[in-house]
Amino acid sequence: MKRALAAILAAGALAPSALAAAPTNAQLQAEIKALQARATKQDKLIKKLQTDVDNAGGLAATALVFSGCSTSIVADALQGTWAVIDQIALAEPAIAHTFFGPQVPIADPLNSCTLLKVTRLQPVPPTITTFSALYGVLRASTLAPSTSVRG
Repeated sequence: MKRALAAILAAGALAPSALAAAPTNAQLQAEIKALQARATKQDKLIKKLQTDVDNAGGLAATALVFSGCSTSIVADALQGTWAVIDQIALAEPAIAHTFFGPQVPIADPLNSCTLLKVTRLQPVPPTITTFSALYGVLRASTLAPSTSVRG
């Protein structure tokens, strides 16, 4: 009997919390509006993040193209230096032979210099003309900072 009485009292104590009032239509509408506002903010954030990812991918591709062209130009200048060394060696009677021989320009499989509209030259002796053209691309691009950084 005591157990039955305890069970009835326990059920009575739980009844009010089990029968909690259902939310009103006004409360549900307020919650829906809040969720819609949150979803709108998240949609804007997602669009911004997608734009940022696209921009980062474009920047990475540009850096790859610039790096490829730069490497090709450095190789051209290095080979031009070797050609000058060979010219001097041939002109010196005590040496009279070449050290490096004819040079073949390295391939640019990405056509990176062409994409940047920079003409690769192999003048002997090497000059900075092609380097200047390459860095002119940076000066003309939107990637170059337009104002100085102040510390």
